[in-house]
Formats: sequence, C-alpha cells, structure tokens
Amino acid sequence: LIAELKTALGESLQFKMLCSGDEQDKNQEVIVFDSKLRVMYVHHHPPFSENSKKVVTEVHFQLETESLRVVTTHVPGAPFGRARREFADCLAEIVKGEKLPTVLMADLNFPDKAVHPLLLDRGLEDIYFVPTPYPTNICQGSLLPKRIDSIAAINHQVAGSKLYATAMGAKELLDGLDKVVELLQSKSAEPLTPTRYHSDKVETDAEQISRLERELHAARQRVKYLQSTIDCQNEERAREAPATSSKERAREALLPHRPTDAPSGHYRRNVQVSSVHRVEPEKL
Repeated sequence: LIAELKTALGESLQFKMLCSGDEQDKNQEVIVFDSKLRVMYVHHHPPFSENSKKVVTEVHFQLETESLRVVTTHVPGAPFGRARREFADCLAEIVKGEKLPTVLMADLNFPDKAVHPLLLDRGLEDIYFVPTPYPTNICQGSLLPKRIDSIAAINHQVAGSKLYATAMGAKELLDGLDKVVELLQSKSAEPLTPTRYHSDKVETDAEQISRLERELHAARQRVKYLQSTIDCQNEERAREAPATSSKERAREALLPHRPTDAPSGHYRRNVQVSSVHRVEPEKL
C-alpha cells in the first residue's frame, strides 16, 4: 500500500509524503502533506519497550509565518502493557519542548478516555480530543465496532490563537466509505461510556449518577482490598516480633554483664549492631 501511495504521489506536485521506515516495514508512520508546507523538523521517537519498531513521529511544518507540529503513532495494544504510559511520557516531553500548536493523529489502540487521564496527569491540560461520530475498528472478540483511532488538538502553553480540529466525514475520506460506516453503526452495541465512539454524547443526570455509583463501589472494593493487605502485613510482623525478642534475650543471657559503674577489671557489655566489644580494664 505504501509503495502504491508513493507511486501515485510521485506524479503529483501538490502532495508529498514522509515515512518513518522502509516500504516493506509494516510498523511505520506515514504523513501525506501539502507541498506548500515547509518541513522544518522530523524526528522518530522510539518509546515502546514492547515493540521497538513502532515509533512516535514528530514533524514541524511551516507555512509563511505559521508553524504547526504533527504527531502520529500506532500504540501497541497489549491491554495491561506499558505502551499507553510510555506514549503519554513521550508526548508530554514533545509538547513541553518547543511551544507549538500540535495535532495528534494516532491509532491509540484504546478509546481516548483510556489515554486522556494519563496526559492530564503529565500536565497537558490544554488538549482537546476531536469528536468522531463513527467507529474505526472492529473488536476481534465480540465483533462489535469500536473507535480506537483519535484526533486531538494540543495548545499547551501556546501563545496567541488556539488550534482547533474537526473530523472529516466518512464520505469525504473515501467514496463509498459512508455505507460501511452506516453498517458498522447499525451493528454497534449501546456504548458503555460516552466516548466509545460517540465522543460528543452528553450524559444525562441518571447516567452520570449510575456511573458515579459504579466508580464509588469499585473504589470501596479497592480500599477494602488494601486494608486487608495491610492487616495481613501487620499480623506477620506481630508473629515475627516475639521470635526475634526471644533470640535476643537468649543471646544476652550468654554475654558477661555488669552495671556500667562496675569495679575495674571486669568485662562491660557493649552491644551495637549485634556485635560485642571487649572493654579493657581501667588503669588506676
């Protein structure tokens, strides 16, 4: 596909393409851009410990006096892996560098609600995930549609006007794609959260109360589990303490012992860090 795209764009003077790897490399990022834009900076960050071939591509564009940063990636999809946190660390480092308006276009492999809190935790307050009213993927297990591809506008500490973005309609992307989207939406289950692929859906009061009750129940279960763990640890320490005291008393009983004001010529017990030191007799 990349080779075909290169061939098609090779005959065009309007568009250019940047790639992070060779044509045969499936794990790479591709950015197609208007040839009027000047490419000022390109860097491929390798943050993912699970797959070193996958990168976060950062490109700075300039058109006359305006500058724009574009970031794209394909996050590894292991459910309990470190990829989301590694991506959040990488993106925060990129955005906190040069203060440029930034567009993120990425296959996050997770809904944006699973990534957004990680970015907020790293200080990226001014980030806006663009509502995308259609699914972009199908879950292999349930065969239900889901949206794991996201667009976000990031204006972290950017002076002047703010950057905003909107998602293109399916028909604008590819002729006939709207029919596929309609089919996917007709097969979709009711989303469990407002961001499954209806990012712009607003919770009703009843839905919000129900969600908060579920979160409160989960938090209470977590507290109960942590308290149980602490109690078990305290019980283990209590069982170990008497045994340690008994050993110390037995050891002390074997050592010569006199009060500190004992007459000269006797041994004085001086125990520090489980060691015994001989005190020489005092000279008169």
